[in-house]
Amino acid sequence: TTLHLVLALCAFLEQEKLSITQKTIPKIVQQLGTIRQAMWRHLLFAASCTALVAPPSGTRQPIRCSAVPQRTAPKKPSKAKLRRMARTLYVRGERSAARGHTRSACDLYRECLELTPRDSYAWLALCKVMQRTNATAHEIRGTFAQADECNSVHIAHAWARFEEDEGHVEDARHLYERALTLDPDSAYVRHAWGLLERKHNNPTRALEIFEGGTDQRGLLAVAAAETRFHGDERGLRDALLEVLGTSPSRHDAVAYRAFARVARSPGERCAALRRALEVDDSHTCVAELSDALADDAGDVDGARRVLAQFLERKHPDSRAYLSAARKLANLEHANGDLERATHFYEAALDGRDVIPPVGVFLDAARCAIDRGDDAGARKLLTRATRAHRTKGRPHIMLADLELRRQNYEECEQSLQAAIKADASDGSAFVALGASRLRRRDVAGARDAYRSGLKDLKSDTKAYNRWAPSLWVAWATLEGDRGRYDEAATLLDAARRWLSKHARRREDVAYVYHARGSLDLRRRRPRDAEAVFEEGLRLLPPSKTTGRRDRSSSCLLLGLAKAKQRIDDEDYVRHASSDLAPRAAARLTERRNRPFARRT
Repeated sequence: TTLHLVLALCAFLEQEKLSITQKTIPKIVQQLGTIRQAMWRHLLFAASCTALVAPPSGTRQPIRCSAVPQRTAPKKPSKAKLRRMARTLYVRGERSAARGHTRSACDLYRECLELTPRDSYAWLALCKVMQRTNATAHEIRGTFAQADECNSVHIAHAWARFEEDEGHVEDARHLYERALTLDPDSAYVRHAWGLLERKHNNPTRALEIFEGGTDQRGLLAVAAAETRFHGDERGLRDALLEVLGTSPSRHDAVAYRAFARVARSPGERCAALRRALEVDDSHTCVAELSDALADDAGDVDGARRVLAQFLERKHPDSRAYLSAARKLANLEHANGDLERATHFYEAALDGRDVIPPVGVFLDAARCAIDRGDDAGARKLLTRATRAHRTKGRPHIMLADLELRRQNYEECEQSLQAAIKADASDGSAFVALGASRLRRRDVAGARDAYRSGLKDLKSDTKAYNRWAPSLWVAWATLEGDRGRYDEAATLLDAARRWLSKHARRREDVAYVYHARGSLDLRRRRPRDAEAVFEEGLRLLPPSKTTGRRDRSSSCLLLGLAKAKQRIDDEDYVRHASSDLAPRAAARLTERRNRPFARRT
């Protein structure tokens, strides 16, 4: 070492009786080299002796010098520390997902899974967040396949729901069966599978699935009763009362909500929903109760009180508070109190930990437009486009604002941005055709509807959702220009499509009302009557029993008009005197004359 070298040099100088001068420096340097070589020979000799004496080992030990710090291999973290690190990443991913940062949430969940590859909750959260991104169905399905190695019933259930939403019914059935193999007592899996079978007109199979569960006192019992007594309200009421007599308290809310759907009076419905809210203090129960009070019982003040009391019980940053604040704002907006509606919309939009859904931004923007504050509406919609980059509806509302100001170029740009943001939203193509019609560009509107049907064809779910709306918009365009045959061809294509696919209540009413109205314009009231009656027969059952049903109302109104036209024709045809036919002929003659003289 350096100390040994200095001591050896001092001993040499004392022995030679030398001092450090300019003349003695070369001799001292030469002696230093000699001392260093001797020291290295001693070190190598000592190391070789140690190697001969020391027992053999599997690895060669390097020669270490005391002046050099020893390097130790990093210790592997314990399992408890890995779990803590993974839990931290999981919580950060949840917060990012709640704020709308889906890509960051996916990255955090993947880092969590690198630490704990068998964490089924992290896999489930990753799969759900990926469905909110631009990931393709193939990528999401691959992630589910990797997650399924955990053998978790929750992952199999979520995968089945994903396949059901994609329209792959057989794959969904297979996954529901796998989920029940993993957990035969899961009531939620049985309930979801039974609803799938009931939706696809297999009530017998649905009833077998519902009754195959071990707990027949709550969720499954209600679903089985609704399946067995479909169309028989009296039998369903008796069955639900029996369920309420045997149901544990945690399932009372499900039974009370089901009983409210078959209630015979608004008071009975509101009483059942109040009992449900007492058991389950959730935003779903309070929303149904406020709807029943406002729509069925006509007690708007009671609905306000229920929602206000619910807001006092919830934290301002929770999703329940956001949902109830939006409900109360919509109630105030519908009843004309725009200032209070604006206040509650702001409360719903001010959450720190939760990004509000895009619908809250749109409702608040509509309220601002009704107040005449177009600048405020524009700010809200711009904020929505930043918070929800994969949604096209904010761009569509911005385009509508530009269209009202006759800024056609900006309107077209906003609609193209909407199509780019969400190519599966067919309402952008409908709005694009309407904006071109405002500019009297009929050919451009046709191209918009045609391209919408063509572009959505590759996405089955989007095509099923928006094809009827595009057909009706296109047929309306042709009918307004007197091309009734082309309009009838388009609407008949929509009717054939509805007869072969799962029908939405709104689509059936939309298509059949347009077809019947076209027959009325062509003076064919009997054909219109047949169309309206067929639409009422095909109309799926309403999920909101007791509330105002616009779908059936528009069909009933059209049917009433058709019957009135038929009665008028029969009265003219079978009149007792010749005055009525003469009057009808005169009116027809006057209508056919291009320049009728005023009298």
